[in-house]
Order: sequence, then C-alpha cells, then structure tokens
Amino acid sequence: MGAMMRRPLVVSWFSLLGLMGGAAACQGGGDEDGAGGSDGSGGSDMGGSGSGGTEPVGEVGCQEPTGEGTAVSGTIDGDVTWTPEGSPYVVSGIAAVEGDLLLEACTVVLLEEDAGFEVSGSMTARGLAEEDEQGELVLSPVVFASAVAGEPWGSIDVEVSGLLDLELTTLFDGGSQEATIHAYGEDQYGLPHRNVRVHTVSIASSLGYGVMLETRAGFTEDSAELLIEASGSEEAPFPIYVEAGAVDALPSTVTFSGNVVDEILVAPVRQVEEDTLRNLGYPYRIRGPLLVARENGVTSEEISSLTIEPGVTLRMEDSAGSGLLVGSGEGNLGRLIAVGTEEEPIVFESAADEPAPADWLGLYFRAPVATGNELEFVHVVHAGGFSGAQGYGCGPIENHASILILNAEPVSPFIQNVTIEQAGGDTQILLGWDYDGDAAGSAQAIFEANTFDENGPACHVSLPQDATSQCPGLDDEPDCL
Repeated sequence: MGAMMRRPLVVSWFSLLGLMGGAAACQGGGDEDGAGGSDGSGGSDMGGSGSGGTEPVGEVGCQEPTGEGTAVSGTIDGDVTWTPEGSPYVVSGIAAVEGDLLLEACTVVLLEEDAGFEVSGSMTARGLAEEDEQGELVLSPVVFASAVAGEPWGSIDVEVSGLLDLELTTLFDGGSQEATIHAYGEDQYGLPHRNVRVHTVSIASSLGYGVMLETRAGFTEDSAELLIEASGSEEAPFPIYVEAGAVDALPSTVTFSGNVVDEILVAPVRQVEEDTLRNLGYPYRIRGPLLVARENGVTSEEISSLTIEPGVTLRMEDSAGSGLLVGSGEGNLGRLIAVGTEEEPIVFESAADEPAPADWLGLYFRAPVATGNELEFVHVVHAGGFSGAQGYGCGPIENHASILILNAEPVSPFIQNVTIEQAGGDTQILLGWDYDGDAAGSAQAIFEANTFDENGPACHVSLPQDATSQCPGLDDEPDCL
C-alpha cells in the first residue's frame, strides 16, 4: 500500500448520517422481545437517506478525508490497522485479507468497480457511537463505498476460515459480484457456520443481495441491528439469501426498506436437520421443496426438527414439489413445530404475483410420522398442488391435498385451529394411515378442530381405513367429511 492522490468521495458524511442515524435508532427498537413486527414492516424504526425514514438521531463525529489516501491491492497479511488519517483506502482488484485487518472508527474505504475483499483471516470494523458533553449521540462509523459514482464495487467474500466483524459500519453501492457481503460456510450439512458478525450495520444500494450466505454460513449469535435498503436486482431481488438449515443464524433484528422484494429468500439446497424460522418481521420466500430430515441414506434415532415462531409468513414459490415435507422414511424422521397464536397465526401461502389454489404442494407428513408434531393457529393458503401420492385414505384416489398425513397406523391428532383457505387439489386434509379402530371418530375430531375452505375441495377430511383395512363405505365413492 502506498500514498496516492485522493479520489472523489461519493458519500458525504451528511448523507451517511441519515443511514447510520437510523441504524443507531434501532437499538432497543421493535417489539419488547426485539423480534420485529409481524406486519412486514419490521420492528425497528430505522431511517435511510433514500427511504423517507427517521430523522438522524445524532451527529457525525468524523471529518471527510483530506489527505492523499492509500492505494490497496494484493494480499493483506499480519496485523494491519487502517485509520482515518490513512483514508480513503482505495481498493483495486481483489484484496486478500489473510491476516488480521482492523478498521478504526471514521475510516473510509473506496472500492473501484468490481473490486472487493476475500477474507480468510479476520476483518474487523469498529465504528463508535458515543455521547458528547451535551449528551448528544455522536456517530463515528466505518464506511465502504464505490470510488466512482455509478461503478458498483464487488463484495466482501468471507471464506470458511475467515471472520467478518462489523460494528457501526455502512456499505454503499456494492454487490456487483452477487452480494455486498457474501459468506461461505463449512459445508451444506449440519448446523450453521457462524463467520459473520454485525451490530448496527447498514447496507444500501447493493446491486445484488445485501447479504448472501452459502453452504450454511451464518451470523454470530450476538448479531443484531442490520439494515438493508434500496438494494437488489431482477436476478437477486432479496435483501438476504440464506440456505435452509441456517435461517436461525440470522441477526436478531433486521430492517428492510425499499428493496426490490422485502423478503428473506430461503434456499432449501439441502435437507434440514434443525432450524428455527424466527419472526423477524418479514416473510420468508421458500424456493423449492423444504424437507425436514437428514440426508438420504443417513439413519439416526434423532428426529430432525423445524420450528416456526408465531407471526411468521412463508411464501412458497411454484416449483416441482414445492411445499414443506416432514420426514423421509424409517430411521429418518422429521418433526414440524408450528404453533402460532390467534393474534399472530403462522401463514403458508403462494408467492405468485396472482396467487391461486394449488399453486404449491402443501404440508406433507411422510410415513412414518414422528411423535411431537404440532400445528396450531396456522393458515394454509393456495395449497393442494400435485403430490405424487395416490390411493392413501378413503377419499379421492388422487391424493392432492393441503395437508397430507401418511402413516402405517393411527396418528394422535396434532392439528387444531388450522384454517385452510383457497384450497386446490382433491382433498383438504388427507388422513392416510392403513387402519383405525375408530376411523370415523378420528376424522371427526380433525374436522371439528379446524376450519375448511367451503369453496375448495368437497372432501374436507378424508377418512382413514378401518380396523379391517377397508373404507367405511365399502364402495367406490370417496368417504369424507
């Protein structure tokens, strides 16, 4: 690195104040539990210079750089500190952070078009928020921005061995290489690899995703207060891309504003052994079939589990086998715990621009069904697409239903206060076990505990077979409630 002529600083500290002031305002914001609102607006009242957000909550304690600046390229090794005095640091190409790089408060980093970082060591940015003698909040952030207006920089790539740790930091105009922050986990199996930490961080005008977490990369447990605004493209419209199995490793508070689509994209690249979809205040977009089970061929006495918090909305894209599938056969059981409340139900719905019945598969509990499933105060909307199952239960032969339960023996009822709306297919709830000493009674209990779409399939609940493995009607007509 060497001295150089100063490049034009495209981000003024005054426009920065609008973003970081709003970001600082989110400390302690949202619901009392910090989880964000359930109406899609987010829990924190974070502003942004381009979003019509809150007024800044403090002053910027930094001076715009006036020195010649420092050119950066190649490898950064050993213990290195970047300072306001050396700013702006102008990055060309890809800077490989193999050592430990610390960015002090008020440091400015300008990146040329498509330039970025590959972090296999550690990269730490420590902006500060302090009170002055008058008790006013003074913000001294770290800034990443494009060196030339209209020429977005690439990304900060965090490798498996790396750690990105950002406090009171803002990142403008990146994302030309898929995302502004792009992290990679250890592999696509098991629990998340938490190699990104954020606290009071804003990402603005990202050309791609604000954050992209691949191979189950994730945020540290103490990550919070992430704002992503005015970001995304037709190819990458979401502020966050995360793989199924690592959704619980998102920050505890996030706020989106003015992105192409203000939703969290969940990519079910691999099956889910354990995960929780927390109520962060925004819908989760599910791209493809989400399977709660271990990888095929791996047997275990442990039961894979997916928990969904009250108030969460899952928007299911139309794709082959789209839906939530629980379990994958003997020795590979899955469990769904989706317990909403009357005030904050859990919603599964179509992600189509013009949603319609049978847009997606539904909730599919595969045999054998594990104990401990819970489905309460849940809305299942636009389901009933092609399931591939046929001949289970005593309803219609084609088993296209909003909820399918297949098992070799009766299952203790675990569905109550579930509302099925705009249903497609042939059945609304399929009870597909082989025999039941009280087939009509078990179906009646499910029928009475839930609410059905009167404009949907006439077979609200298909009866299971009786104790003699026969359908109660002993004819070719479907037996349904």
